[in-house]
Amino acid sequence: MNFARKLVVFAVFFLFAGPVASALAQESVGSITQGVGEIIVTRAGGEEVPAGVGTSVFQHDTVFVGFGGEATITFVDNTVLTLGAESALIIDELVYDPDGQNSVASFDLAGGLMGLVSGDIVKTGDMTVTTPVSTIGIRGTAVLINTFTSVTRQPNGGFLVTASGTQGEIISLGINPDGTVGTVTVTSGGIESTLTAAGTATVGGVPTPLDAAAIQAAFGNVATALENATGANFTDDLGTVEEEAVQDAIEELLELLENPNQDDSSPS
Repeated sequence: MNFARKLVVFAVFFLFAGPVASALAQESVGSITQGVGEIIVTRAGGEEVPAGVGTSVFQHDTVFVGFGGEATITFVDNTVLTLGAESALIIDELVYDPDGQNSVASFDLAGGLMGLVSGDIVKTGDMTVTTPVSTIGIRGTAVLINTFTSVTRQPNGGFLVTASGTQGEIISLGINPDGTVGTVTVTSGGIESTLTAAGTATVGGVPTPLDAAAIQAAFGNVATALENATGANFTDDLGTVEEEAVQDAIEELLELLENPNQDDSSPS
């Protein structure tokens, strides 16, 4: 191949390789499936996009929800995330590898409140949410997070995060759509705590039981929107889950005592 022909080949390669690489880099990781009020998505390059139902989101996007608004995002692995009013979330990383072990998701809640029901990524990979004071490990979980801060957009396109309470952060565990309860590990100030029971929360870093009224007061529309979108349960009869499991076990034991040979399949 002479030199001139090589130049033509390389020119054609770069002509097509550039757009292809750009398209691959811009592959959507999800979309907004429910939304009300002001929703702004800021792309990694700084472009601000007024958003609504159907707007795609990408890695490194920042999603902002204004006063009185709300946005629910469904990701490619079926993770569902609801962002409350005056909140901002950065999609740091989201890779879904359904046939391998390379799935990972990382979100940065810059301020405000959110709820999340994890999807398929947690089956083989890690999912974390970082807040201004905590790192939260998600494992097969329905979880609510309130940083008790509010986020407002600035004229220059930046964000201002201000404290809206003095009680510190609350992270609450709910019941998954399939009735199971996952695990949340919260690391803050070098102290790690783990939530494994529905209706419990870390309040200022301390695991604490919360009733439905307290959860509704702390998370309001975010809890309701996520329940409606996924079938998860954050507020109804959370305190009866363990009691029902114990009662079922007692009933099974009584039945076995009354019919001790019901499982005996040996020939008579």
